[in-house]
Amino acid sequence: MSNVIRSPGRGGSWRPVAAVGMVGQISGALSLQDGVIEPPQGDFANLSAWDGFFWNDDNGDGRVQRSECTIVPSGVPSPKGSKAPAKRPVPMGACWNNTMDPADLSYYTTGIDRIKPLRFTPAGAPVYGPQSIQTVVDAERFRLPNKNCLNPVVTGDKSRVIGVQTLYAWGEQPSFIGLDAKTLETQWTYPNLYPGVHASHKAPMPKAGLMIGPLKVTGSARINAEVGEVIALRGNLGQDFFFTTDGLNIGSLFRDTRYPAGSLPASEAEVRGKSVATLSEGSEPFSGWFGKQKDGKTRMTMSMAREAALVVEVKGLESIHRFKGAAVVLTAKQLEQAAQAKTAALQAAAAAAVKSYRIVKTAAPLPLEGAPEAWSAIPALAIAKEGSPESARVQLASDGTTLYVRVAVTDASPLQNEGKDFTRLFKTGDAVDLQIGPAEPAERIEPGAGDSRVLLSLLDGKPAAILMRPVDKAAPTAAAKIYVSPVGPKHFDRVQPIANLPLAATTATGGYVMSAAIPWATLGVKPSPGLKFRGDVGFISSDAAGKRNIARTYWANPDTGLVSDEPQESWLYPKQWGSWILE
Repeated sequence: MSNVIRSPGRGGSWRPVAAVGMVGQISGALSLQDGVIEPPQGDFANLSAWDGFFWNDDNGDGRVQRSECTIVPSGVPSPKGSKAPAKRPVPMGACWNNTMDPADLSYYTTGIDRIKPLRFTPAGAPVYGPQSIQTVVDAERFRLPNKNCLNPVVTGDKSRVIGVQTLYAWGEQPSFIGLDAKTLETQWTYPNLYPGVHASHKAPMPKAGLMIGPLKVTGSARINAEVGEVIALRGNLGQDFFFTTDGLNIGSLFRDTRYPAGSLPASEAEVRGKSVATLSEGSEPFSGWFGKQKDGKTRMTMSMAREAALVVEVKGLESIHRFKGAAVVLTAKQLEQAAQAKTAALQAAAAAAVKSYRIVKTAAPLPLEGAPEAWSAIPALAIAKEGSPESARVQLASDGTTLYVRVAVTDASPLQNEGKDFTRLFKTGDAVDLQIGPAEPAERIEPGAGDSRVLLSLLDGKPAAILMRPVDKAAPTAAAKIYVSPVGPKHFDRVQPIANLPLAATTATGGYVMSAAIPWATLGVKPSPGLKFRGDVGFISSDAAGKRNIARTYWANPDTGLVSDEPQESWLYPKQWGSWILE
């Protein structure tokens, strides 16, 4: 945790004034996953990387000196590879949450401990020390259910502890829960079906009351005597969700990133004072603060990926009113009927999840442009997400040597892809995606020899087909491609345009059609009647400008909500494919 302050005497620039952490984070090298990489050096050489520190910039130079630090010993040596002590000398962890109280610049940790400034300098900089640590909730009594990355926070009036789980607790219902701060008794719970980053990729499209991918409580604001205090939660797919601190859902702000949304204007002057409610924060907006400031206005910070970080005023919360609802009476018979209905729904969903498709044989080559009646006898796959305005109709057929593909997509901004790099067409706009591989082993998690991906899109304004193979021993070295992000790399032996492939792309108001005739040999498949293999097909949606992808929708793979990690989006997931049979 660190603080910065703006210094008028330095031309209005910002400089750090205080920090709390572990010595290995300011001298040497420390990874909480890998342990000590390099022990502390210089003035800190006699300390453990796991020792805690409180730094205050006493001389005002914005640099950390040992003489300005108060060290809290951990008692743990720090040779390379040494792991963290069972209990850290300074409480730090808070999962995604590090919400700071603007009233006094204190913040809370998972403990739950409060780190409060001891005093402020004449320039307004907070001063922290070991005495800053205040236990708000005794860890020995802190027994919330499903504590896996729970992100607990204390409300502004200090009356409640609210915890929101941002990772799955396997076999348990993820928590979003409010407790009495003194007794820790549960006061309310709310469904948290798609917690955090990974679960949000499985979420359906937004609907009223559904919280998708909560990452953190960004803060709280007291609205008025009737409404009381309101908290905001940042979601992983571009929305913020608002609740009263007694657990009532208010609604959401901003647009789910899977819906097409506009971009900010080109200049700051054009956006100042304008509503941004119809825009999206994008995928993985790991930032944010929410609260009421001294002028009485409720504000928040939000970020729009690749565009801007904004301070916005939140209006309308004062219009909320409470009402007394009618009493609801449930009988034992009704509860039994509800349980039976749930079981039936789960069974139906499991049956629907088993995907299969028969690729029919055609006696003659199928036309790629015009003559849609020639495709009328070919069975179609319907691809859609409930609540999404976009969908597709896919048809596949074979004449024994060639796989014919026709994909008709409904899209308000049809076939927009401004990408100039053929290796990244799946990131830069609209595309059709065909994936295919051997039938066995069906449960393989990683792709192997014979697994292929063919992207159909526009490159320099012309239809193009890109062949992607993670494993291809025959591929030339120059065809290899590694996609890299902080999550980890993905290596492909081959990422290449398919030369001279028959392709056609036509657009019309509200959609486009992409067609291709792909030789089975290009896919590494030797066709024969009754041949079984595995595959998937889908479409990638662009923003209105065709500069980046905003959604991925597939026939078989339901876990395609991720649009913020290039290697993961490039990869093939054969375990999620369906079964295909060649007639």
